This record gives sequence, structure tokens and C-alpha cells, in this order.
Amino acid sequence: MSTSPKNPSFAYLLLTHKDPQQVEDLTRRLLDLSPGSQVVVHHDADSGDPPWRGHPSAPIHLVERCRVSWGDWSMIEATLRLIRYAVDRLDADWFVLLSGEHRPAVVLPQWEASTAASGNDALLAAERLPSRLRFGSTDFDRNQYLARSRLHWSLFDRPRNDIAHRSMGLLMKLSSRVRPVLSVEYIHRREAWAIGRARRDRPVPGWTFYRGSQWFALNRRAAAAALTIDPAVAEWFEHGWIPDETYLQTALRHVPGLVVADVPTTFVLDTPEKPYPGWMQLSPEDLPAVRASGLPFARKVDLAGRPEVVAGMDDAVDQQRPERRSGSTTATSRAPNQVPGA
Repeated sequence: MSTSPKNPSFAYLLLTHKDPQQVEDLTRRLLDLSPGSQVVVHHDADSGDPPWRGHPSAPIHLVERCRVSWGDWSMIEATLRLIRYAVDRLDADWFVLLSGEHRPAVVLPQWEASTAASGNDALLAAERLPSRLRFGSTDFDRNQYLARSRLHWSLFDRPRNDIAHRSMGLLMKLSSRVRPVLSVEYIHRREAWAIGRARRDRPVPGWTFYRGSQWFALNRRAAAAALTIDPAVAEWFEHGWIPDETYLQTALRHVPGLVVADVPTTFVLDTPEKPYPGWMQLSPEDLPAVRASGLPFARKVDLAGRPEVVAGMDDAVDQQRPERRSGSTTATSRAPNQVPGA
């Protein structure tokens, strides 16, 4: 079945790792706003019972679970697993990657129609990185991002010995000036050190690297391209660090004829000068900025901890829905355990 740009078919791909109830609530909201869409969920294998106790009803689908660790290739494996399932089994024109902490911020059918009619194959926000790694502290952040792709990375648990741990900290400071040879980062969420070393082999000749958001929208052509990237290219990024920020952002921009737009799909707060735990969590004070952005989704929301944020976003969207403006009523929520189609 084919669809016109005015009536496109969308599949929402959810990469989740906690709070099955929030995943179920997000799915209900997506299907309420976009009744013709489908939802595919990958729930981290290390995260206990999956949503719907592992038995959802169509149009909701669960893919086989794998273990996902922040920062490594498993993030890409889970993402590609979602895309492959959706491409092979669903009749959808577009595929949108979200997390369990996303929330729709616009009337989805309107955004879906404009996206399908845009002439783009992918909405994938990313910045172009420098052509080569540099010594010294010039352009520190972009040099660091490029090092995550260009170097060969390994992960080591935090040393139990405090002296050894502090020594690694000194090495990290030194590495900021010798990134073409060595780069060191401490990963708080994994209590580990990531060390990148110069590779003997060279990246794809002439390639420019990009770094950006892992949240994107791909049409069927771009999704198929994501599943058929040269294995040698995939292997290069597999040995990088945080490849979900660089792999598809770079590889899809080197597919001949593919139109990849530098357009974000998700509102996130700007990174503070000194990041702190929970800084990405949206508060009621952030909702005007979410609405002003015009972006279709926002994260992170916490349904249990800050339900007023979710309610505020939903109310703002509902006020814009054509059926509400015309005075008709449409249920926007279901009982917590009710599955659409059950």
C-alpha cells in the first residue's frame, strides 16, 4: 500500500531502558495523536520486565531485546534492530527514533504531512567536524568529538586505588593537548575510563565526520540505506566512542543522492557550563521554550516525578488539535493497563 504525502504512514521507534509504565503511556499518547501510526519498542535486556509484560497488541510491537550500554556500539545495534524490524514488517513511509523519555510537543498529523512533503529523506541534525585532529586546546569540544570517531577506544573500570585514579585524571588533562595520539575521558555513569588511541588504518578516504543528535526521522529510502552501510565503515565506528552521535549522522551523509536535512526532531535543554545530575530533565519553566521551538518532540520528561510537565505539554498540544477546535471530543488517555486494540 502506498500513501500520499498528505496521508503518510509513520512508525515510531522507541529505544527504552526503564519505567515500563511511562513507555506504555508515551505509546498511548503517540497512537492517540497519530491513530494510523505504529510503535516499535526495544527495551534494554538489563532493565527487568518489558512494557506490556512482553505481550502488546498491534499496532504495538516489541523487538528482541539486547543489552545496551551507554556510549558503546550496543546503542547502534539496538537502533538498527528497531529500524530493521520496522522496514521488514511494517508498511510505513517514515521511521522516527525516540526514547521512553520523549513526549510529543505538536499535533503529529500536521508534522507528519509536512515532513513527508518536505523533499527530504532524513531529518538528522548534526554539525560538521574538523577535517583532522589537532594538537593543543584549540576548538576543544569539536576536537574531542572528532577524536571519538577517529581513535580506537577501549573502556577500563575505575581503578580501586585512588592514586591510580588520580593519575588517570592527570593523563586526561594531558590528552586534551595530544588528541591525535591519545584521548582520555572519565565516564561517570559507568564509573570507567575510556581511552582512545591512534589507529594504524585510516578512515574512509575523503570522508567528513559529523556529530549530532541520535534522535531522527528517516523515510523508507534512508532507513534502507542505514541497514546497508558498508560493514567496513560500521566496523570503524564500532571501535569508536559514543557512536550514536556520529555513525548514522556521518554515514548517511555520504550516501549518493540521499537528502539529509540538518533539522532536529527533539527539543533538549542546552548543556550547562558545568553539567550536573538531572540537568536534562524538563521542568514547568521550560515549557514555553519547548513550544517556541516548534519541534515535534521534547525530552527528558518524568511521568512519575514531574507529571505536571507531561500534563502541560499534552494540554498545549490538545489545544491545537483540529477536533478540539471544532468542539468534538476525543479521548486522550486510557486506563494505565489498557492496550490499544486489546
